[in-house]
Amino acid sequence: MVGSNDSFADHGIDHLSASQINTFIANPCRWILRVSGYTDKAGNANMWRGTATDKAVCAMLGDGLSKEDALELGIKSYADELRWAKKISDSGIDLKIHQTNSERLPKYINAALDFYSDKGSPVATQEKIEIQDESISVPIIGYIDLRYADAVRDIKTAARKPANDKLTEAVNRQMAVYWRATELVPVADYIIVTAKTVTTQTYPVLDIDVHWDMVIRAARAMQRVLSISVDIEEIASHYIPDFSDWTWSEAEINEAKKLWRLK
Repeated sequence: MVGSNDSFADHGIDHLSASQINTFIANPCRWILRVSGYTDKAGNANMWRGTATDKAVCAMLGDGLSKEDALELGIKSYADELRWAKKISDSGIDLKIHQTNSERLPKYINAALDFYSDKGSPVATQEKIEIQDESISVPIIGYIDLRYADAVRDIKTAARKPANDKLTEAVNRQMAVYWRATELVPVADYIIVTAKTVTTQTYPVLDIDVHWDMVIRAARAMQRVLSISVDIEEIASHYIPDFSDWTWSEAEINEAKKLWRLK
């Protein structure tokens, strides 16, 4: 069944995000599953770690909390996310990853708080940005962790340095969105905690206009895919999911099998 001239609207999509665009590029079937209505309500331990660190830094820089209170807020944030995930389903929690993150969380947060204490006060924290490109029918929306007068900084937490000491293409595209919205230089600050070390490393985005072009190309492709039909099952029938891709969660695989009618 063919829909209207606005395929995003046909599927109830009123905006795109860098995360959605990156998912579409890396694994179209995961994106189609989400268009079908599936949402990851619980998240995962790595996401909770990042959220907890973000909240602590923004509370200290934006709300004036002391380092001690910001640390406590971050730890509580992680605990709240875990409690919610368990309420939904214990089966979706990777206990090994959770244990590692919960043990190292204070190191992540303290390292981030120390790192940003030397950066001065940002103009804004968790600032909403919106880009309307004439080639797509919906805006691209995102939230900037920290905006300074001369730069946009994104807080990343990781268990290791990026491969080849460079940002991934996905992160480059995310940062290109921030650049397009603000016309400020974007950098990604990595807080890296291993069993033995705690380090911070700042990475710039190279060839940023190339990455922005890829963002728009992907958004247009998403629009064309959705124009196939207003029936998401019809769209799904043009693709075959590869469940060996590590990015699939157990819950996603179970729901995807229903959508693709797989055993």
